[in-house]
Amino acid sequence: MGSRGYLPLALSALLLAAGCVDFVDPRLPNAGAPALLQLSISLQEPSVLMVNGQLLPGRDSSGVTRVPLDSALYIAGQVIEADTVLARNTLRFDDTRVVPRAVLTGPITIAAPGIARIQAPAPLLLWYGIQKVGGDTVDVPRGGDAVLRVNARLGTATPSVQTRQWYLDLSGPGGVIRVSGSGFPPDSMRIPPQWLPGTAPAKITASLLYYQSVQTRDPPGDYVGNISLDARVQWTVRLQ
Repeated sequence: MGSRGYLPLALSALLLAAGCVDFVDPRLPNAGAPALLQLSISLQEPSVLMVNGQLLPGRDSSGVTRVPLDSALYIAGQVIEADTVLARNTLRFDDTRVVPRAVLTGPITIAAPGIARIQAPAPLLLWYGIQKVGGDTVDVPRGGDAVLRVNARLGTATPSVQTRQWYLDLSGPGGVIRVSGSGFPPDSMRIPPQWLPGTAPAKITASLLYYQSVQTRDPPGDYVGNISLDARVQWTVRLQ
């Protein structure tokens, strides 16, 4: 079960995080460098999947550019084809699509392409998103607390998530307030009236972003994956 109680207020900013000259001389220091997958996945309620990233296959120990064995990612049952093939067989992914609503909660399988002359297995993840508990609208009586409920403990992630963060934004007539924390988001988030940016009668939009990330590097370490997943749910809070 998650925590319950008043959330600490934290002013925070989410900092979201070129090219190079192509040579073929095998004596260059990047010969034998690992392949690198950089991938950002976003799930937004009610049913939008956004994927952005690139796969750099790199060079083998002889300095020869490696070749991906597939041009697609496989995410939550969706085939995400590379939209561009760049120099040195680099694949770029940039895709937005509508998916079944159940994808938001998971399980979410993320499978990367294999690469020729790579010994390590391609990154393969089984992760979970977030589930909103209750309806899309939360009614708050005059002077009362707004209570938002979610379930982010939907299963065991494989491999284990290395970083978890959450950001709750409250936007209303009185401005925007952000509450944030690390780890799993609380199952029950209780917002006292002095932190609600508006007075009755008013409507406030509450948006929760749950962020997870990992770096994968299975032996012998010649395929690296930097992968992140964020899932967002939203409520309308009505001050009565």
